[in-house]
Amino acid sequence: MSDGRHGSRSPRLGHVGRMSLPSKVRWLISAHLVIFALSLEDEEIVEMMAEAWNLGARAQITAEVILSLILLAAWGVLTLAWVRMACGSGRPGHE
Repeated sequence: MSDGRHGSRSPRLGHVGRMSLPSKVRWLISAHLVIFALSLEDEEIVEMMAEAWNLGARAQITAEVILSLILLAAWGVLTLAWVRMACGSGRPGHE
């Protein structure tokens, strides 16, 4: 008995080429998720660093500020990469 379907796979919706993500987009998404996760755990990361390197309270605060600035800069760079990728093909002279 055949019901017109090929195997047990359901048909795909949409155009397959438009549904797949380019590797650059996957890397940007992954990097944003990693930076977001690290920013949620920045205090714990600094506490582990303080224990491992015997940092004082003042050095621990400084390390937390530095780590936060690094994560903020990384987030900004990733955001700029998104903007460049989104606007890249629409710029005049970019063919």
